[in-house]
Amino acid sequence: MSDLLHSLLDHPPAMLRAIAEVNGVRLASNAARAMAEQLAKELSDPAYLPAVVASCSLPAQAALRDLLDRGGHMPWTTFALRYGFIRPMGPGRLEREQPHRAPASPAEELWYRGLIFRGFRSAGAGLAEFVYIPADVAQQLSLPPTPVPSASLPAQPAPSRVHAFGDGLLHDMGTLLAFVQAGQAQPATAGTGMAWRSSTLYELRRFLLHPPPSDEDFSAADAAGPAALVLTLAHELGWVRRSRGRWTLDHRAAHEWLAAPRAVQRRTLLDAWRTSTAWNDLCRTPSLRCEATGSWANDPTATRARVLPLALELLDDRWASLADLIAAIRRLAPDFQRGEDGFDTWYVRLRAEPRYLRGVEHWDAVEGALLRFLFTGPLFWLGAVELDATEVAEAVEPLRPTDHAAVHWTAAGRAWLAGDPPPPEPCDGRIAVLPDFTVVVPADAPLLERFRVSRFTTWTPGGPPFRYRITQNGLRRAAAQGITAQRILAYLREQVGDALPPNVARALERWRARPAVAQARSR
Repeated sequence: MSDLLHSLLDHPPAMLRAIAEVNGVRLASNAARAMAEQLAKELSDPAYLPAVVASCSLPAQAALRDLLDRGGHMPWTTFALRYGFIRPMGPGRLEREQPHRAPASPAEELWYRGLIFRGFRSAGAGLAEFVYIPADVAQQLSLPPTPVPSASLPAQPAPSRVHAFGDGLLHDMGTLLAFVQAGQAQPATAGTGMAWRSSTLYELRRFLLHPPPSDEDFSAADAAGPAALVLTLAHELGWVRRSRGRWTLDHRAAHEWLAAPRAVQRRTLLDAWRTSTAWNDLCRTPSLRCEATGSWANDPTATRARVLPLALELLDDRWASLADLIAAIRRLAPDFQRGEDGFDTWYVRLRAEPRYLRGVEHWDAVEGALLRFLFTGPLFWLGAVELDATEVAEAVEPLRPTDHAAVHWTAAGRAWLAGDPPPPEPCDGRIAVLPDFTVVVPADAPLLERFRVSRFTTWTPGGPPFRYRITQNGLRRAAAQGITAQRILAYLREQVGDALPPNVARALERWRARPAVAQARSR
């Protein structure tokens, strides 16, 4: 690192005059080198330096201490995110606006005191900017230890109304698997990966609890909604596969998940999202657009691995403001997603604007927006967090909470992140069969029962409770899959016992006999 004199020599005369004014130094010359030499001599004087530091604000002193603890230097992006930015000022603007008289941040305060400077060093294939204290100044500084940043948030009282997504995403996953099992899911004629035919998506959207507004909002690479997450995870888990012009199920894996307890089903999807590479949270954040240039790439799994444990520690079992949570993550781990050079090399922009969000000053627009999406999008849909309903526009997907919205880990979410066994989630609802051939499946019935009922019935949009109707079309579809009327009747009697309406039982008995009668007549 340079000493104070050589650091000052990099400044223009206007900046040197600003440093002199802030420190009460009367310059004896207007020549740049003479000014730098005079300032270096006076500011590095052991008899004067303590007074300069003592005149700094406590946040500015904390920034100096932080730099000293790191050997006198720090990546510029990390420092700026913790202690504020230094507004770019040319000589003319500096003399007009005189920012040194009212610094906007601890960073600017130290900058105009002449205590910190910026430089560049080699980093990978290029240069990385850093901030430093001149070596001869750092040797003389004596500051109290930096307080350890608190890893907790101000607690808020539990809200009067809690907004939880519940089992909505689990039910939509069950619907998707049943839809594929029914043989109704066709891939698009063009495209690869998760490309579905638009007519298939239109039909599927009719039966989802949280349908996307359009096909693009379902299967596009930047689609951001619970249905898009369901589709992505089903493909990534291998439950849905392309075979002979149709999407088909991996029956063993799908059945294993459908038959699992509700808590295990939730944990499976949470784990799948945490390790997913196909679901890129940054590029699905509603306000942002990632431009694929081939020269950069983010790592969504690494980002989740860094931010989720910190969020668990910060929130613990308390309700806290989402804004406070984001501010704490910025203070404690501002580079959780991008390294020191990523703030200037990633091609990310606002969807409504053409310019790229370059520089650490756009942290709130990029990292802040991503964190809001994580907590009001995937973590909320998967049942890991719940929100203050009084501060959330519930009709918006993804949710758009106000700055005061409070967030809280659910018991399932906290256990998941802590690696503890999932808390039990009772799931003992029973189906009902009505005389009009309607089969009613309550929300708390096992997903496997919904899946089984869907195989021999005609579906009705809406729910919960979910309504299906025993029809000839449904029975024919079941027969094509090897499910006989006899098996259906036995299943319904097992589920509802004596509550099975006699007319439904007689109709299934007659349907069971029809193939034999038809065969006899054909002879």
